[in-house]
Amino acid sequence: MHPINISKEHIDHLFKPLFTFLWSSPDGRYINEIIEYIEKNCDLSEFELGHYSFAPYLRRYEIIIRVGIIPLVKTGWLAKTNSGRLYITNTGRDKAKQFKSADQFFKQAISYYDQWRDGQDVHTLLLSPVIYQDAQEKAYEQYKNYIRSLDTNDIKRVLTNLFSVLGYYIISDQSMQFKTGHVDFVASKNQMGIDAPKVFVQMNCTSTPTSAEEIYAFASFISEKNLGTCFSLSGFPADIHSKLLNKNLHHIGLIDLESLYTLWLNNIEKMSYESMQILPFKRVYFLCQNTAD
Repeated sequence: MHPINISKEHIDHLFKPLFTFLWSSPDGRYINEIIEYIEKNCDLSEFELGHYSFAPYLRRYEIIIRVGIIPLVKTGWLAKTNSGRLYITNTGRDKAKQFKSADQFFKQAISYYDQWRDGQDVHTLLLSPVIYQDAQEKAYEQYKNYIRSLDTNDIKRVLTNLFSVLGYYIISDQSMQFKTGHVDFVASKNQMGIDAPKVFVQMNCTSTPTSAEEIYAFASFISEKNLGTCFSLSGFPADIHSKLLNKNLHHIGLIDLESLYTLWLNNIEKMSYESMQILPFKRVYFLCQNTAD
């Protein structure tokens, strides 16, 4: 087994800037963004910049962060997606408001780590989730880069195959232009497309996030008896869901790269051979204790 040392001082040094960074990002940040922020804004010691023998490709401070978040995820203060996005939950934000200062909130968070550590063998990480999580995050980065390299027709193939797996028939894959926007394909649960609701899908494959105004324009020609889905290669504004609710646009759905990734993997067992050629995922097995869920 490979010994490690994760002291309270290491957690204290690294987690104050981590919470500061996450607090101003309601939708969270990906682990690689957090690592980059810590590296630029912390005076990292020689020890923290070193490596553990069981993971020579990860610096110690990266592992300290990954291990340190485990008890905070368990308490519900933090949440982490499979794609590696970490965010402070509503529970965590509500708890923070109960403390008189940020230091008190942070000390409580550290105490949760201490309690968790006392019950764990954190000196052996051969079966820890750290290496598995790192692989998950790298896989997601590879997926994002791959999708962004595809042309519009290939992205349409990805989306139409996903809708088919979800039980929809593609009744039109011809792009249609309207005064306030466009539709790239239409799907329906009815094979002939004669019953409502139909799903009108718009694809935005630019390098800038799709704005609320663009979604409002798209929604303007989708009647409430039908449904609209907007796919954005570069995502949406952080407050877009609340804005859609305020406009009563309950019939408009959003798909970004992360939700596409989740939908695809959740339905991968039902994917056809053709679908798997478009996004050729392959399952890899890891030895890993189920400590982070």
